[in-house]
Amino acid sequence: GNIGLRYLIDHPGLFTCAAFSAPLLGIQALSALPFSLSVPLTGFFQKCCGQNYVGFGNHKWSPDIRDGEITNIFSNDPVRRKVHNAWMIDKPDLQVGDITYGWLHAANKSCTVLRDKRRLSALQTPCLFAAAGRDRLVCNGTIEYAARIVPDARLIKLPAARHEILMESDESRGVFMDGFYKLMNL
Repeated sequence: GNIGLRYLIDHPGLFTCAAFSAPLLGIQALSALPFSLSVPLTGFFQKCCGQNYVGFGNHKWSPDIRDGEITNIFSNDPVRRKVHNAWMIDKPDLQVGDITYGWLHAANKSCTVLRDKRRLSALQTPCLFAAAGRDRLVCNGTIEYAARIVPDARLIKLPAARHEILMESDESRGVFMDGFYKLMNL
């Protein structure tokens, strides 16, 4: 979502419309900090820790990440959340571990670009933004901010959804898909 929204801003008129499902416009773990502090802070950790993983523990990909109630931050649907694991087991080259300090800093800097009210308000592409109420990865406040600033935007809030809305339970996923079909005029 972050890259897609930046692309839309940088290439006006290329797409007729766009839909974003829990886009990374702000990082939940950094949401209490103003961007003026969070970017230097993540830059400091990147310089100190390089490409080391953020936090402690085993950071390699594991199927347990999506199966445990504590570690599963992706989907409420027990079948759909296993699809990701099936892909990773079938194609081990796709397996990705936790985030690094370098990724965190780069993502945070990119989120800062998307806080620019002037850039967002210049976007003429009709957009659908969806915010997952139980998202622990992205900051819903920044999604709501973007939806208020982009001139032709609609926001869908899905209170029960976790981060991967398209892999969610039928109820949450269905609300997003209905909004998507309306956006596409289908």
